[in-house]
Amino acid sequence: MQGFLTIGLVVTAAIVPPAGAISVEHGSLRTDGLVSPLGLANTLPRLSWRPQSSTRNDNQTAYQVQVASSPSAIESPDLWDSGKVSSADVWARYAGHNLTSRDTGFWRVRIWDVWDKPSAWSEVDSFELGLLAPSDWKAHWITNRNYIPQGGTSLPVFARTFNLSFPADKARLYLLGLGQHAAYLNGQPVSDAVLAPGYSQTNRSLPYSTYDVTSLLQHGENFLGVELGKGVYDAEKPLDKRYADFYTTDNPLTLIAQLEIACRDGPVVTVVSDESWRTSVDGPQIESAWYGGEEYDARREFPGWPTTAVDTAASSWTDASIIDGPPVNGSLTADPGPPLRIVDRWKAKSVTRINDTTWVFDLGTNFAGWYNLTMRGEAGQRVVFWPGEYLTNGLVNQSSTGRPIFDGYTFAGRSPAEWYAPRFMYHGFRYLQVDNLTHPPAASDLEALVIRADNEAVGSFQSSSQLFNAIHGIIDRAIQSNMYSVLTDCPHREKSGWLEQDHLVYEPLARGFDIQAYARRMLDIVAASQLADGMIPTTAPEFKVFLGSLSVYRDEPNWGDTMILMPLQLYRTYGEVELLEKYYDVMVAYLDYLGSKSNGTYTLDYGLGDWITFDTSTPLGITATMGYQQSAAAMATIATVLGKTDDAARFSALNQNILRAFHEKFFDTTSNSSYGSGSQASNAIALDIGAVPAEYESAVLNMLVQSLVDNGYHFTVGEIALPSLFRALQAGGRDDVLFQTMSQTTNVSYGFQVTHGATSLWEDWDGVFRTTGSLNHWMLGYGDAWLLRLAGMQQAEGSTVWSQIDFRPRVLGDLTSASAKYRTVRGWASAEWTLHGNNRTLEYRVKVPVGSTARVFLDGDSRSITEGSAGLQGRRDILGLQQENGTTVVTIGSGSYSFVVRDYSR
Repeated sequence: MQGFLTIGLVVTAAIVPPAGAISVEHGSLRTDGLVSPLGLANTLPRLSWRPQSSTRNDNQTAYQVQVASSPSAIESPDLWDSGKVSSADVWARYAGHNLTSRDTGFWRVRIWDVWDKPSAWSEVDSFELGLLAPSDWKAHWITNRNYIPQGGTSLPVFARTFNLSFPADKARLYLLGLGQHAAYLNGQPVSDAVLAPGYSQTNRSLPYSTYDVTSLLQHGENFLGVELGKGVYDAEKPLDKRYADFYTTDNPLTLIAQLEIACRDGPVVTVVSDESWRTSVDGPQIESAWYGGEEYDARREFPGWPTTAVDTAASSWTDASIIDGPPVNGSLTADPGPPLRIVDRWKAKSVTRINDTTWVFDLGTNFAGWYNLTMRGEAGQRVVFWPGEYLTNGLVNQSSTGRPIFDGYTFAGRSPAEWYAPRFMYHGFRYLQVDNLTHPPAASDLEALVIRADNEAVGSFQSSSQLFNAIHGIIDRAIQSNMYSVLTDCPHREKSGWLEQDHLVYEPLARGFDIQAYARRMLDIVAASQLADGMIPTTAPEFKVFLGSLSVYRDEPNWGDTMILMPLQLYRTYGEVELLEKYYDVMVAYLDYLGSKSNGTYTLDYGLGDWITFDTSTPLGITATMGYQQSAAAMATIATVLGKTDDAARFSALNQNILRAFHEKFFDTTSNSSYGSGSQASNAIALDIGAVPAEYESAVLNMLVQSLVDNGYHFTVGEIALPSLFRALQAGGRDDVLFQTMSQTTNVSYGFQVTHGATSLWEDWDGVFRTTGSLNHWMLGYGDAWLLRLAGMQQAEGSTVWSQIDFRPRVLGDLTSASAKYRTVRGWASAEWTLHGNNRTLEYRVKVPVGSTARVFLDGDSRSITEGSAGLQGRRDILGLQQENGTTVVTIGSGSYSFVVRDYSR
């Protein structure tokens, strides 16, 4: 910071090095962002770890990675030994012997500290490659030709018995059922993953799953059973006119499976899908519409399923038929992302009796997943379940979710009770209406099963404001509810991968969950959706193609630019330059496509505008040109990172031309203080993208602030301009205005949603009064980024992988505390401040990961600030101390620190 006076001693290390300070955090080893992954397709995976140290100002100065083909070989690794590599990077790209299908690597790492002392070796983790070549597949695609869609038969099930005369040493099941599969071996699920496979651009790839089934095998006869659902792959017209967002032609439900068993003291046993498998369409699963719901008849369950007790020789079972493969043209690829799992459960909050046969459960939270109801009924009695987000006159209203959406269950008549949960689809709901249930249920009979991608939670936020805590909670719930195989918009009506929110709300997403591996898979899908002319459609996968008068919903710069902005955001978070290299040509093609739409003007004038806004006056060209400019600026940075200097210069010049054209076209020369219509969106975007010349910045900022004041500190922006509004006000030093805005509880505000009962974020600012928009939608979630920064912790400008952190507590309004934690790729970072009002003392506690440095900005003279039990002057563990205009800046290295500012004044 130029102009600061250095008043403290700058040192970099203690005189006496501590013994054994640095180590590799237990459980931190990852391969391509995953723990012990199976079925990798990448033969050069990224191996990463997190360092930790018991001393301040430590750093990893070198690492050594060893990879072996077996745990016993790790002491003399036969695949790769990196040797001692001088580097602060907490990852290494595998560079050993060539890996091929099914290869397994067992690996460990040790690291060196700032005194060149090595840590102990980490624990050993592993990774395993999948089937990488078409020739690896010996299995055939099989189907049941007797299947009749729309309830004519049940959905197909497949089974195969086989004998095993040797103990199994290792067994892998490679499997893909289209549309969805649930597999069992000897009566047990092969995994706790659900709703597999996930979405894919099926004309490019068909993601198969890899399962470790070694422990499920038994000596003698074994039984492998697979049930199929329809998923989004087979979105045919569903039974009983259930709701569907779109329809596909009837795709055959088909299966490919290959079980490979390595036996101790015996041969390799391979069981493949072929005509020797048995199949039936006389089972209980009558319907599994991805949008509209399921139909299940328990009377039709196969006795003994899914164990060897099943009589597959019965007349209801036939031989499977071999087919050429699914008609979607994609190739089989390993699925590298984290699976969907049940991550949370709770009992219903209450149940209300409507009449003798109708009951309405309140699960207390609007979430995405399944329900599980334990109930009693007579054989043949059919119960109908209606999920929804809100009630009208005590009954479920589905106008916000698509309708009709319902599940049907027919009792088998078992005693003492039966239970039902969906299997091959999921709902977004809070309330569940149950019709034709004659035995009174208790609230505890219904359980919520929360499903999402199994991304690790890595962040938290808390403050003294219960309103702010609740706002954070509803945004986090909406993110989780749409974190499925891709990031969807809502978990019921559309379930589509609309792209704009992925980069607009990236910070709350990535600060809450580790999306490193998850985003890799997502970007593969987005890149695969690119059209021949370079366009990136607004949704990926592009299940529903908008044409003709609806084509405006297909091509939008602020949606398509996710293909450019998100890889750069991921690079800054995780340091994955490989993503920038992998998708560079795709990104360039999209930027060139946008250029072709500008017709040499450097501006665009099409798209969806500032979506879901109360002020529709913002010119379409402002939001569209912003998407173009953001793409150009990002590509200039990306080309620089990759060392493509000519491209970087070209993209940088393009960015400057766009900014100049934006100003010339939209600046109001009459007022010299606003852009476009003068709306909040127009001025916020102009400031945010840097289009405002320096001499007008103050006037435009004041105009933006005045608009908020005139509107009672309420937003008038939609989702595209919302991040710009926050960033522009923060950059202009007006967090005080944002505090007032975030504190509102009348419309339009986040607080309005909270005080009107929201338990997840709404699609519309006033959603509960519109009854058509989703009540579980995360596109307006950027406000959580501001909440997360109240504790004062953020990655410094220009930093990657949180190597540099800025800590600046935002003590605003009547707040008395705020805290935030985030697990960076280097380890945990955290910040927490507490204001003790009686003696006007601010306590600020921060944690810096190993290998990172930080600047702590504290209002007050350095002489009134202590850290620990001592002042700041002359400290060997403080790297730097500066002061200007009443602000003290303390530079620190890794470790935990506790600052106290006496006589603090807001």
